[in-house]
Amino acid sequence: MKAENLLCNELWLSMMTPTPGQVEEELLVHPNGNNGFTAASSYSNAEDCEEVFRVFLRKEMTTYALESDYLEHVRENFWVNKARVKAINWFVKSQRRLNLSLETLFDAANYFDRFSSLNKYQVCNDWMIELLSVACLSTAAKLNETSPPSLYQIQMEGVENLFESSLIQRMELNMLETLEWRLRPATSYSYFELLTKSSINNLLKFNQKQHFGPEFEERVIELLGGALLDSKFLEFRPSVIAMSALQHISDELGSARDGQNSVCMARFRALIASPDQQEKLIKCHEMMTMMMEENSVDTNCKNCDDPSSPVTVLANNTQCCCDFGRDCQAADDSLFKTKKRRIG
Repeated sequence: MKAENLLCNELWLSMMTPTPGQVEEELLVHPNGNNGFTAASSYSNAEDCEEVFRVFLRKEMTTYALESDYLEHVRENFWVNKARVKAINWFVKSQRRLNLSLETLFDAANYFDRFSSLNKYQVCNDWMIELLSVACLSTAAKLNETSPPSLYQIQMEGVENLFESSLIQRMELNMLETLEWRLRPATSYSYFELLTKSSINNLLKFNQKQHFGPEFEERVIELLGGALLDSKFLEFRPSVIAMSALQHISDELGSARDGQNSVCMARFRALIASPDQQEKLIKCHEMMTMMMEENSVDTNCKNCDDPSSPVTVLANNTQCCCDFGRDCQAADDSLFKTKKRRIG
C-alpha cells in the first residue's frame, strides 16, 4: 500500500470512534469487511438474507438517508445538477479505468450525495466538486479494494486540477466527520448483490442459465447505473430502485413468469412495508421503463445535451459509459489532455 494511503489510514484510525451498535450492524452486513460477493455469499438461507435486507432498510431510512430537501435543491439548481452528473460520470469512468469494483463506484456516489446534501451551499465551484469527487472515490476504494489506487492514479484522467495529497486527505477527513464515519451505505447495488450473489439465488433462480442469469445481471446493472446517473431517481430509496430494476428486467426477460420467482420477489417487496413506498415502487418502475425507452442505451451520445438524463448506463460491469455535455467525446483523447492546475 502506498505511503500516502498508510498515512491517511493512520489518521482515520486515530480519530474513528464508532459505537458498539454501529460496529455490530456493520459486521452483520459485511462479515468479511467488504460489500462484495464474499460477504453476500456467506448467508446460508433466506432468513439470513431477510435480516440483512431489514438492516439495509434501517440504514437507508435513518443514518444513511439524504437530507429531505436535497432532491429539490438539485432540481432547482442547474449548476448543481450538472456538477453531480459530471461527478457520477467521472466515478463511472474511473471505475472502468482503474478496474475498481462496482461497490466502490456506488459507495463513492453515495458519499458524494450525502456530503452534498449536508453542505448544499458550501460546495459551490468546479474545483471543490473535483476535490470532493476525488476524496469520495479514494475513500470508497480504500474500504473496498484489496489494492486501492494511489491519489495520483485516481487523478490521472478526467479532472482539470491536480490536488496535493495533503489537501485530499484533509477533504477526506472533513467528509468522514460530516458523514459521522458511516461508510457502509445500503446502495441499490448492495440490494442487488444480496438478492443475486447470496444463497438466496437458489430460491430466486436469477443466476441459473434457464433464467437468463448473465443477461439478467447485466440488464439489472444497466438500470441501476442509469438510476445512479439520473438525478430524478434521488426521489427513491435504494431499496425501491433495486427492487424496481429487478422486477423490470424479470418482466422484460420473462423470468417473472416463473411462479417461484414471483413468490420470492413478492416476499422481499413486502419488507418495504409502508404504503407510500409501495407507491414509490410503482412510480420508479414506470420511470425506469421511460428511461429505457427514451435512451435505448444510446452509445452514440446523441442526446448528451441534457445533463439530467443518462444516455448510456452501466452494462457488463460498466464496460460502457457515456459522458454529458462536452464530456460526451470520451473517445477523444483530447478530453484528458487538459493542462492540470496544481492545488495544494
